[in-house]
Parts: sequence; structure tokens; C-alpha cells
Amino acid sequence: MSRARVLFLAWAPTAGRARDLARALAGEASTVYPASLSSRRLTPVRYAASMVLTAAELVRRRPRAVVVQNPPVYPSLLAIAFVRATGGRFVLDSHPASFGVKGNRQAQRTLAVTRWLARHADATLVTTQSWADVVEEWGGRAVVLHEAPPHWTVSDPRPLDGGRPQVLFSCVFAQDEPVDDVVEAARRVPEIDIAITGDPRRASEGQLDSLPPNVRLTGWLDQEAYAAEVDRCDILLALTDEPTSVMRAAYEAGYARRVLVLSGTPVMTALFPEAVPTGNDAESLAVSLRDAVARHDELRSSLDQVRERQRRRWSEQEDALRDVLGLDPTPPDGGAGGDPARTATARPTVTSEVPSP
Repeated sequence: MSRARVLFLAWAPTAGRARDLARALAGEASTVYPASLSSRRLTPVRYAASMVLTAAELVRRRPRAVVVQNPPVYPSLLAIAFVRATGGRFVLDSHPASFGVKGNRQAQRTLAVTRWLARHADATLVTTQSWADVVEEWGGRAVVLHEAPPHWTVSDPRPLDGGRPQVLFSCVFAQDEPVDDVVEAARRVPEIDIAITGDPRRASEGQLDSLPPNVRLTGWLDQEAYAAEVDRCDILLALTDEPTSVMRAAYEAGYARRVLVLSGTPVMTALFPEAVPTGNDAESLAVSLRDAVARHDELRSSLDQVRERQRRRWSEQEDALRDVLGLDPTPPDGGAGGDPARTATARPTVTSEVPSP
């Protein structure tokens, strides 16, 4: 078996980001997540099993470069040892939680390990310049990188034409997501339907009790099912309490050309100026959702411009990533990172073990 050019590795139930990055760079993506060990009390056992599976995956694919999602830090320790022994390159994909924010206690406890990895990585991918500054203070090299075009496509955006507006709240029941306020906002906008993604088993106790009739729980979704939900929605809702987060859902809205309502942090409003900003409390969310519905035609008219700006931004970030991975520059025609509709049949190899929806 020939060596993989670049492997994007994640310990997570889904591989959307790894899959899209791999597709853009003609690499391979792999998720390691033993679904039968998904309960929190079995986390140590799942991590031990995942270490064995990850080691086997690295030996089988023999990548020349590895990009590893952080947190947690454990797959990165295996990957950096492997690529240093085989003469490859190692890139750390550090989400804000890896720096100990978002209430991630495990990341707080292992922050010294993240610091060591950042110093020894060929580069660390981060969401904002503020995190890039932190990495550089640690003695590492940082690259700001957001989201590649998704591998799925959806239909063109539609006018509301008097129908019930369909809102999709892209959610995983993380601590930084104001789920309670979204549910309360839904009570205040009974004329709008809101679908909430994510495995409801991850919700806090009582959080999903007595849902209003205009709220629908989709459950955990694979990529195909998630794309179908994006396709049916008119407005996509991307919310976080973490000011340094750049939500993947916001980029998905841009690529899919869907009206976006997002948390009005300085980072997000600068990246997505056409979106409707909102506070994360129920009253602000209700007002912003009604505003997005009232201005839907106006907002929809800017969506081609939004998608084009995202493509240009991604092209610049892709070139920076190719440089740290030692890959050739982006081909003149855009390669696999071009128009997602034009290259919809391109697929990286993905191995995953994930829970059923």
C-alpha cells in the first residue's frame, strides 16, 4: 500500500472538517471513535482503545504528513512520534477548546501538553489571530485556518413566499451553546419552526423537557442527513458563548447560500458582515429571527457574494496550509478545493465508527 500524502485525523463522532480538508488537499481523513464506548463513564476505556486504533491507522496508512484535531491531545502525541520517526510533518489543528476555554476541564489539565505540541509542530492551526499570538508566544508557528468547502451540495436558496420559515440550529449540546435560550426563543416565535441537531443524550438534565411544538430534535446526523437538513432550512442559526470561536455552521451557511443568524461576537461579525447578529439570550434571539424572516429577500440577494468571499478566503488559507505541509500550491483551476458543486463526486477515504442517528 502506498503512503498517504496527508492524513487528517480526529477523535470525534463525525469527520466533517477532516473530510472537507482532506478532499481539498487530495488527502485522506480518518475518525477514531469506538461508538460502543461512547458513554462518559467509559471515556478512559474509549481513549485506551482509540490509542490502539490510531497507532494501527498510522502504521497502515504511513502518512507523509498528519493533521490532528485537538482536543484531546492524545492522538497528537502518537502522530508526532510517528511522523518524526518516519520523516514526515505534523500539524496540530487546535480548536479554541484546546486552549482550556469553553469549560473544557480536560484541556485545561493538559494545556502544558498542548503548549509542548505547538512548540514542536510544523504549524498549529487556529481560529483567530489572538490564538495565533498565543501559539507564537509559546515558540510555535501558527496559521489561521477556517473551513474548506463542504463535500455536499444543496439546492438554491428559496424565497419564503408566505410559508413557515424553517430554521436550523446546528448544535452538539456543547457548554458554549445556549440551547435553553433557543428553546425559549422558539416559544416567543411560534410562527417559525426550529430544528435542533445533535445527540439529545448530550443535553443537560431537563434541558429538553416540555419543548414547544415548533421545535424538532433531529438527533445525531451523519453528513448526508445533515446536508438534507441544511437543504430544507431557510435560515441557519450558529451560536456560541465563546468569543474566539469561528463556527463551522456559519461557513456551511455561506457555502450553502442560506441566510445566517449568528452570535454577534466581533470575530464572527467581521467574518460574516451580511449575517444577522444576535445576543444569545431568548429575547434577542426571538428579535433576530423575526428580523431575518422580515429581511429574508434582501439577505438572500447577497448570498452569492457571501459564498464567493468565503471561497477567496479559503483559497488564501489553503495555500498557507499547503506550504506548512510541503504540498504544491493550489492548482490554477482550484483543484478539489474549488466549486463544491463541480467536484461533488470527489471523496477522501474515511474510516469511522460512529453512533447511529
